[in-house]
Amino acid sequence: MRMRSSPGRALAALALAAVLVPASAEAQLREIVTKNVAASSSGAELELEFVDEGTFALAFEDGTILVDGDEVGSYVRGDALDRALRALLGQAMALENGALAEVLVAWEPPTELQGRAQESARAVDRALHEAIEVADRRSDESEAEPTANVSEEGSLVRLLVNSVERLGVLEEALDGVGEDVRIHLDEDVTIPEGTVVASTVVVIGGRLRVEGGIDGDVVVVDGSLEVRDDGWIEGEARVADARVVRDNGEIRGGVVDVLDTERAYE
Repeated sequence: MRMRSSPGRALAALALAAVLVPASAEAQLREIVTKNVAASSSGAELELEFVDEGTFALAFEDGTILVDGDEVGSYVRGDALDRALRALLGQAMALENGALAEVLVAWEPPTELQGRAQESARAVDRALHEAIEVADRRSDESEAEPTANVSEEGSLVRLLVNSVERLGVLEEALDGVGEDVRIHLDEDVTIPEGTVVASTVVVIGGRLRVEGGIDGDVVVVDGSLEVRDDGWIEGEARVADARVVRDNGEIRGGVVDVLDTERAYE
């Protein structure tokens, strides 16, 4: 049975269109070719080299935080910021290239920070985004293909939609999702083994491959969902014109076909 539309969901879908990112500004991630992570009891350091020969270095030691050798803030050994930075670099040790870049730009300062520690964490967050994200400006908007990757806590979603016809499907699929949503448009996404994403993940026109965990719902439109081996999704998997493959993975909230079409399970 099709879900009945409501004015609230219709307004939400229209709100998505109202906050679109211009198609001429496409967010991309720089390709990482080498990384080096070092850690000790007094601090840790992350060094990256990109395919365009650019570099980035984040270090924190003896209470000082450095980005590319410049001091950007401070921390207290053992405090929330110290623990968060160590956890981030711990993840970096196990990841490569695209997965590593995604984890670094998705990092968010601990919410309990205040004062100087909060300012320092925000400086690190800005530095990570500035180093890894690239704005691809295109002169011909008619040929630009839309993309979006949104993970801002406290906002619903900023979604680039390339046709009005998709709004009805999105209205159905996004009904009831929380405010912490990550959107990926026309791109393939992999949640690596050992990584847990604590948000709703939306993929439109791409493949979502789950090898780790998603502590939230999943929405896939015009693409495919693969839940591999020990991968798991805590909430629902909502699909529309999407193929679902469960290879020993778990979808704990079940699968909901937004369009009530038959799906092939493998």
